[in-house]
Order: sequence, then C-alpha cells, then structure tokens
Amino acid sequence: DRTVIERDYSNNEATNALYIAGADSTPPIIGNLQPPTDSVTRHSQPLIRADLSDASSGVNPTSVAISVDGINVTANATVTGSQVSYTPLAALANGRHSVTVYAADNLGNGASANWSFIVNSSPEITNPQPPHMSITSDTTPLISADLTDVDRGIKISSVTLSFDGINVTAGANVTSSRVWYLPTIPLAETTHSVAVYAEDNAGNSASTNWSFTIAIPPLISNTRTTGVSSTTAIISWDTDKASDSLVMFGTSPGSYIYQKSDDRMVLSHIIQLAGLTPGATHYYKVRSTDPIGAFSESEQYSFTTKSLVSIAVTPANPTILRSLKQQFVASGINSDNTTDNLTSAVIWTSSNTSVATVSAAGLATSLAAGATNIIATLGVISGNTTLTVTQAATVEVNSGNTITLNTGGSINATTSSGIAVAVKGLPNLGAPV
Repeated sequence: DRTVIERDYSNNEATNALYIAGADSTPPIIGNLQPPTDSVTRHSQPLIRADLSDASSGVNPTSVAISVDGINVTANATVTGSQVSYTPLAALANGRHSVTVYAADNLGNGASANWSFIVNSSPEITNPQPPHMSITSDTTPLISADLTDVDRGIKISSVTLSFDGINVTAGANVTSSRVWYLPTIPLAETTHSVAVYAEDNAGNSASTNWSFTIAIPPLISNTRTTGVSSTTAIISWDTDKASDSLVMFGTSPGSYIYQKSDDRMVLSHIIQLAGLTPGATHYYKVRSTDPIGAFSESEQYSFTTKSLVSIAVTPANPTILRSLKQQFVASGINSDNTTDNLTSAVIWTSSNTSVATVSAAGLATSLAAGATNIIATLGVISGNTTLTVTQAATVEVNSGNTITLNTGGSINATTSSGIAVAVKGLPNLGAPV
C-alpha cells in the first residue's frame, strides 16, 4: 500500500491511502460468534452477532451477508465495518440453528464463518425439595420446586404438582417462580415420588420427577459397658426400632479409629470389643441404622480396661511324646487380682521351633525330642512355660506274633509262644484295624 498526496490549484492538500491490487490477499477475520458454537440459549429470539476486522484495507460493509438456517436475513441485520448483528423477528423453534456470515475487505478478499447453537426456551424446573433421593425424618416436609422462563414467563394456570401419583395442585401454592405443597397429614416411612409440570406463555412445556424418603432414625437408649477386662469389653444399648449395630472407639476423646459392627436388625444391641489396650481409657460412640438408611448416633462414653500385671501359661512344664500336640492357655493376672483368659489375645512363640511350633491359638505341635519355651506376650507383659518332647515308644512284633490296636490308645500283642503284652498310655489310635 502507498500514500497519495493530492493538491488543488489553491495548494490545498488531501491524503489518501492507495492499495495496489494483489498486494493484500488476506481476508477479513470473523470472530466472537454469538451465541457461541454449540451453546444452549434459553431465549427464542437471541441476538446473533459476529465481529468483523481487516487490518489492511478494512471490511467492506456492503459485502457482509448473514443467513440463519439457510435464509438470508441481511436486510433485517445491522451491519458496520466491525460487526454484524441480527435479532430474529419471530421466535426460533426449540432445537439447533445454523448461522453463516460472509464478509469481504475493500480489495475483494472474502471470508465466511459457520456455526450453530441450540435454542431451548422451555421453562426450567429446578431446586426440587426435599432433594432427589434424600432422606428426611420430617413427616410433613415442604415439597417445592422453582420455576423459570426467561423468554415468555411461566403460565401459572398450566402448573401441576403430583405427589405419589395423585394430583395435589388444588392444595398447592403456585406463582410465576415457584410451586409448593405442604402435606396435611404425616407421611408414611417410605419413599415418595413428586412430579411437576409447567408451560410458558408460548406453550413450551417442561416436567421433572424426583423422589425422597421419609425415615425416622432409631432412638438409642440404655447405652452401657460391661465385662471389662484387660483386653475386652461388652458394649450394649437398645433402640425403639430394628436396626444394625456399630461401635466406633479409640483411646483418644473424639477420635474413633476402630470399629466393630453387626448387620443384624435388632432392638437389643451387643458388641464385644477385643484386642483392647490394657490399663487404658477407651472412648466410644454407638450408631444404629434402620433398613431404610436413617441412623442415630449416641453421645461419647468411656471405660478403662484393667491393668495387666503378669501372664501365666498352663499347663506348666508339660511333657509329651514326639508328634503329639499340646494346647496351652494364657491367663492374665490384673492389678485387682482378677484373672482373664488371654489365649486368643496374646502372641504365641516357641523358643526352639525345631522341637515344637505353636499356633496363634496356643496349640503346640511337637517335631523332635528336646525342650522349648512356649511364650505368651501381650504388649510388654509375657509369660512362659517349658514344653518337653520325648521320643515316642515303639513296639516290635516279629513274624508269627499278633497285634491288636484298641480304641483309646492301647496295644495288645500276643507272641507266637502265647505270651500276652499290653502297652497303654499311648495317644488315641482310632478304631481297631
């Protein structure tokens, strides 16, 4: 491009831009499309607009054209060198609509833009109350929904509200922005359904459905703690309706990091806690939930487990034959001189696993002749006893002799010379063979 200065005979000057054909081949830019591509507008006569720009020769307004749904509406549009806008003269139908805008610069370079948007001018029904799928204990809840139509307004006479399949509009309140209904009698404990229908003043309609549940939480009473030992306690409570059982507990107030539950629906609840810390204060709450999902939670309670002084392992220093088993019992002696069975609470170990091993339940299995300490430990307290394993007895029967295995752990043998031999005190050998 060049600048041309012109002077007349009186020496007056005029400056004009001179564009050389072929020097500018860049078309105008068409942007800021409104309504935005693929957007949804609630207006049936939305403002349709596009910005136009050309940095070189500028946009030629006479070149601009706009079409909506394939129809040229330029004659009813507003066109400048920087924008084209159009408001539909009639309401657009609900659905998708297409727009095409064309513009050229002053050198004839042209560009076009195509986009579409969606019109949904139907009423909006929002904010259902009680919320969808919610649970409330209020047996006469306010049932309501908000109504909106930014284009034509709500036709109040069209609004209906149905509750559990029954039209209750006659007993409801309706405005251009809301419908609400208050039940006159308490509702049953079950799930209830609501349906709302509304039209705007142009006849566009909308409807929505939702449900909520009435559930009165169980009433918790008579919460109590019994059977407290060094590691166990029994928590009990009652409810006025069948519900499950949950105890949340821990050793710090308000911090319940452990749980024990029972899914059975009962009126009297019992949960036995085990594995507790000896000599510690434990804090707990109980919770019961009915089959519908309504629940109640108690206040915080506490109890203190007994302090463990020592552990005794019995039987003391037993002797068994190789390959036999021996059950041990761990008894905890508390500071108040009471005794607790800790067999399932302690950690069992054997000092010589080549002689015997011991299970988590305190059952020792002998493997070889020798001795081993069977140790029961809980926290920092432990007790032990010695298990001695001896070689099993053997009976040799030569050819011509007879042997009988008896139920109860004994052997009768008869030699070929008629001498009878009895061996007793052996483990149960099962049925005779």
